[in-house]
Amino acid sequence: MSKSLYINDLTLIKKITNDNERALNLLYTKYIDCLDGIIIKMNGRKEDAREMYNQAIFIVYKNAQAGKLNDYEGNSLLPYIRRIGTTCYLKKLRKLNEDRERPKDPTTIKQCIDEEIIEELSADKRKETLLEVLNSSIEELSPACKELINLTYFEGFIDNEIVEIMQYKNRDTVKSTRNRCKRSLEEKFKENLNN
Repeated sequence: MSKSLYINDLTLIKKITNDNERALNLLYTKYIDCLDGIIIKMNGRKEDAREMYNQAIFIVYKNAQAGKLNDYEGNSLLPYIRRIGTTCYLKKLRKLNEDRERPKDPTTIKQCIDEEIIEELSADKRKETLLEVLNSSIEELSPACKELINLTYFEGFIDNEIVEIMQYKNRDTVKSTRNRCKRSLEEKFKENLNN
């Protein structure tokens, strides 16, 4: 290995922030095989690992350019790259299963829709009908809201993971966007339930 591969990651971040292409190439080369074992253990292929690595490096690059890594405290970007790559692969797997049905558990309704709305509107409705209305209401949301609702309530991702998956600025952005999406979902739910 060349000595240049041993340049400190914090130095590479600073150089990448200043649009240094050589630093980006060094970073790319430095951890090129870091996702192979992880993705293969998740029944992926080496090609999948390389695709996720490319996405992870792109995200690192974009975050460095945006100044989001200026306060990075780790000595190595390896855990950060692995986390991004793994999250991207999980997202890819979920997209492949996009056509699957949402859970048929009535408690899901209470996670997505305020309980007062359910109690107010559902006195004479059966739970199956409520689930159908919930699913059709989710389908009417914008693509971003639909993905955020799915990641939060149906797939169980936490806010930090959603920040990386959907490339939001921070957890506060996730929370405020989710609140807006949830209000929109509740409005659509009321409309669809009354139709």
